[in-house]
Amino acid sequence: MTKYKTFSRLEGSPRRLCAVIPKTTYSPIYICPAGKRAQIMLVSVCNLTATAATVRLHHVVPSETAATSNAWYYDLSIARTTLIVDSDARYLEQGDALWASQATADALAISVYGMEFLA
Repeated sequence: MTKYKTFSRLEGSPRRLCAVIPKTTYSPIYICPAGKRAQIMLVSVCNLTATAATVRLHHVVPSETAATSNAWYYDLSIARTTLIVDSDARYLEQGDALWASQATADALAISVYGMEFLA
């Protein structure tokens, strides 16, 4: 049976990489550790309030800042008391970060699930 190199370099199982209530200003919510790569398997955003709220989520490499050019979601409106789940696979290299912000304080909760691999 053929072994796949990627699978032999796994560290652990899929797990929650972060769970945060983002600030109203941009800040990192997850940074891929040195010597690792990460596969993002699922992002969930939950609106905790009775009114719509907007979120911004960016994949920022070390030489960049959060901008429309690296946005996964930009002013994405989440209906009241709604959970969205994004299961598109995405990859981060060491030092890459997820940055987030929301328009209304304490309205949204973000959870990111995935795996970290040896680089």
